[in-house]
Amino acid sequence: MKTAAPLLQTALLLVLLGLMSGDVAYAQQRGKAPRKSESRAAGLVDEADKMAADKKWPEAIDAYKLAIRLDPNYAPAYGGLGDARGLQRASAPCAE
Repeated sequence: MKTAAPLLQTALLLVLLGLMSGDVAYAQQRGKAPRKSESRAAGLVDEADKMAADKKWPEAIDAYKLAIRLDPNYAPAYGGLGDARGLQRASAPCAE
């Protein structure tokens, strides 16, 4: 029984190390340089954010839409688009 415990511990350690090395490799793979379209989308979102800060809602919305067309997986473009649309509606004069 005493020889089984060290063998079991060694096997468990090897399994855990294997799982951890897989996580490290995946994290390194995710940290790759952004694709060109993603970089362009990020630049457009930055510009759209500046337009939104200046309350130029239609221009900001168009820039966010263009960023989404360039990279449909770039989440900040969707967030900015939603914010810009909501703020545009909130700043519109109320009809009585």
